[in-house]
Amino acid sequence: MLRRLKSLGTPTDELKGIYITFILPKLMYGSPVWSSSLTCTQHQQLENVQKRACRIILGPAYTDYDHALSTLDLPTLATRHQAALVKMGRGLLCPSRLRHLLPPDAPQPIHAIRHTNVVMPLKAPRTDRYHHMRAAHPPVSHDAIHAHTALPVKLPTYTIARLCVVSALLKKVFSSAQIVNFLATKPLQREDWWLGMQFTYSSAASLTPWKVWRKSCLYQPWPKKLIPFLALVFWISLSIQGMLRWNIQLPAYYRASPLNRTGLDFRTFVRPSRVALRSMLHLRANVDNSTPEQLPDVVARVYNLPPLYGTEKRPHLASKCGRYPSLIDLSFSNIYWQVFHSSNGTFYLYSAFFDNRTLTMAEPSVRILGMADRIKPAIKAHCQLWYEGQGTPIVAEVVEYRYIWISGWGNYRNGILQPYLLQCVIPESHRHRVPQSVSLVEGSCDRATNNLRVVHNLPPEGQKSNFAVCVKGMDVNEDISLKIVEWLELLFLLGADKVFLYDLGIHPNISKILEHYESKGKVDVRSLTLPGEQPTARGLVRRFLKAKITHKRQNEVIPYNDCLYRNMNLYRFIILIDIDEVIMPRTVPSWKELLEQVAPQAMSGEDHPYVSYYARNVYFLDSMQDKHGWAMDVPRFMHMLQHLYRASKYTKPTSYIKAFHDPQLVLTMHNHFPFSCLTPSCSHYRIPTEVAHLQHYRVTCVAELRKMCHNFENHTVLDDDILRYKEPLLRGTLRTLRHTGFLQKEQDTTGP
Repeated sequence: MLRRLKSLGTPTDELKGIYITFILPKLMYGSPVWSSSLTCTQHQQLENVQKRACRIILGPAYTDYDHALSTLDLPTLATRHQAALVKMGRGLLCPSRLRHLLPPDAPQPIHAIRHTNVVMPLKAPRTDRYHHMRAAHPPVSHDAIHAHTALPVKLPTYTIARLCVVSALLKKVFSSAQIVNFLATKPLQREDWWLGMQFTYSSAASLTPWKVWRKSCLYQPWPKKLIPFLALVFWISLSIQGMLRWNIQLPAYYRASPLNRTGLDFRTFVRPSRVALRSMLHLRANVDNSTPEQLPDVVARVYNLPPLYGTEKRPHLASKCGRYPSLIDLSFSNIYWQVFHSSNGTFYLYSAFFDNRTLTMAEPSVRILGMADRIKPAIKAHCQLWYEGQGTPIVAEVVEYRYIWISGWGNYRNGILQPYLLQCVIPESHRHRVPQSVSLVEGSCDRATNNLRVVHNLPPEGQKSNFAVCVKGMDVNEDISLKIVEWLELLFLLGADKVFLYDLGIHPNISKILEHYESKGKVDVRSLTLPGEQPTARGLVRRFLKAKITHKRQNEVIPYNDCLYRNMNLYRFIILIDIDEVIMPRTVPSWKELLEQVAPQAMSGEDHPYVSYYARNVYFLDSMQDKHGWAMDVPRFMHMLQHLYRASKYTKPTSYIKAFHDPQLVLTMHNHFPFSCLTPSCSHYRIPTEVAHLQHYRVTCVAELRKMCHNFENHTVLDDDILRYKEPLLRGTLRTLRHTGFLQKEQDTTGP
């Protein structure tokens, strides 16, 4: 990040601020916990990160690390770590309410040096985590066990007594009277009731488990008055358990933690019952024995990869220029984007299409849709066209970088990803063939790091369908699945043949609904991500797009144009609308009859003078319906059937419009109108509001109209054109909701 910003000419002060804001917190996160445990090598590795950042920030002015720190007024990371540690310590000492977090003073434990019986002092541990570790207690000699040394971990007297009784019971050596005498062997040596045991299982490896237990009990001081009582109580309780179960169950305190606080593993001393073992013999482990995902399935999921990658053994074809890129050599960005690094910026490529529409017959081309971090790229790039059965690519020069944006809308500067449509004219010798894939390179014979499938969809029987609806990338974290069902059912009633959506991160219930329609062939959903360094995590994408509206609009251009080119040969008209909009005919029941009324030549496939047919926008806001109450004969969750009041005023004739677009004439598209067309001008026809309009269902006006929204809210009229579709819309919506499990029983459609 610093290198890129430095190359763009960012001042030193800003680079320092970016380092302190974004990079330094990662080096300091939680440092009071781990900084004191680092080795010298690890300290140096962390310091090298800051050293590298200083070298980038200062550039040629960098001489050495100390000079750089003084120039930038930065301390070393070791100094910062020490300061953070001191700050945390003072924070624990100063407020009285935090003093209890510090452990009380404990007797200083000791340990023996290897190969000698000399006892050396050992610092007392300060955390519970240390106490629970087996390695926390160092091995000691047998003499140290006899020396009554205290452990850093202490157990109550009654716990030690019970464990000694358990050992005696398991070995069946002592009687109850012998246990009492045995526990009373040593006099009381300390006044408190907390006793320690200075050994571990590893330190007593030369002893049998029984001897270890016996020594631990034998050399512990005990309160004299409680020994007979405790011994008798525990002997009776554990004897009864042993007779009933033939094994001893430890308390829940010890069963929860396999390692107790003395470092011993109690599981080695408790033998499960034979009955319990026999009952386990019939059990089977629940493992996934399904067939792993195959390579063709992986390639099909990444839909812009050539199908040839799905072949396990791809035939090797010799090449004189370039080389067919292997799957592992491709450079990916966020799954669905492939990267092309050039001498004048970086390109993120999304999809490629073969375009031989009527107006381009003289120059059939491959068009590549993607984004680049440059305004007006100045490189001379080439397309390597890969055909079936050929090892050498057909090379075509990129003849156009068409900018799919308007500079006056913002973000018109280098360093920000901009949408582009690249064109490579196919050489005359191969214009009759459709390439399988295309790679973008700078030199004509360079080795490519990208390879996009070339899409050329044709109608199955040569007969085009009428209407395809395209929806931008959806990032919806709310459950609006009921509204989606009603909206889709209304579109199908109006004449939509298929709806194409792009998933940037939607609610699971919406996914369930869309999967149902996908299985019926009425919906196509494609997963989508943001290219480059933009976020991909579900929770971050929505926040990023909400905070950066212009970035959001530029990213939306990609799915709009992908949907256009993917369906340009399959449908007569493409409609770009959102999930809260619908173009409503007012004099006829369907879109087909509407266009037969306003553009009869377009529906018949003849030449017609217009590229697009616009419908004006009118608001159906929630506050408008709240003033009039709810319809009693429609379920409350039917949002559009319940909202029958709209603004009496339409928005401006060219604002927030939506249209029917002829895909044979559009070159690049925005959600409201075409950016460019294959005809000299992008002519359009405004559908009269008496014939049709765009019904826009929102909570309130868009941000640009928020100040004048009261003019729409305070002047409303009843518009019940949608009630013509009431019965079929109710039947279709309820049928889908029952099939997908959203309605568990029959719903009464006569009440709210």
